[in-house]
Amino acid sequence: MPGDRTPREGCHEEEQAGWDRLSLVGMVFYGHHGVDPAEQALGQKWEIDLDLYLDAQAASTSDELADAVDYAAVYGQVHQIMMEHRFHLAERLAGKIVESVLERFPVAGVRVKVRKVQPPVGGLVHAAEVEMERWRKPLQAGAFKPRGEE
Repeated sequence: MPGDRTPREGCHEEEQAGWDRLSLVGMVFYGHHGVDPAEQALGQKWEIDLDLYLDAQAASTSDELADAVDYAAVYGQVHQIMMEHRFHLAERLAGKIVESVLERFPVAGVRVKVRKVQPPVGGLVHAAEVEMERWRKPLQAGAFKPRGEE
């Protein structure tokens, strides 16, 4: 039954029951991240997909932005991270995005995919991709409970 579990860090898809999902797919940035000095100096194309797990019940009935997660603000936060920080590893970039979203927005969990387009690997590769998923710990969830646990 939806809403009968509180998600926990590292939960799997079957444990996401009861949560709604808001996705930002195909965000594209030009960033200066990477280990190679040329990547840091010249930059390259990055693609990011972000899934936010949340309770959208109030927004689905009220039609008010105040009851929703403002995805323009989420995009702005990702953009700020991409432009204002420099990371050696895609894993750290993904981790920073996840940490920031969990800190700033009323979501229960976040999944991010970070793709470095045409990475310098000595051959033809469309992208190197890191996927990371994190959930609020039950004690931190506070008001972010799935439907049915009110």
